[in-house]
Amino acid sequence: MPIAGFKGEILPLLRTMKARKEMRDRQGGKSRKNPSSSKFEREMKKLARRC
Repeated sequence: MPIAGFKGEILPLLRTMKARKEMRDRQGGKSRKNPSSSKFEREMKKLARRC
């Protein structure tokens, strides 16, 4: 399949896709700032509630 005529359209499309992916990666890092508690911490909370 020839892409010579579409090179001008494909390159900007790939750039925008890459930029969107990078933005999602950056935003995902911010949302993971407060990770969920570990299994150990959950078990300790359960034990504390029982006492």
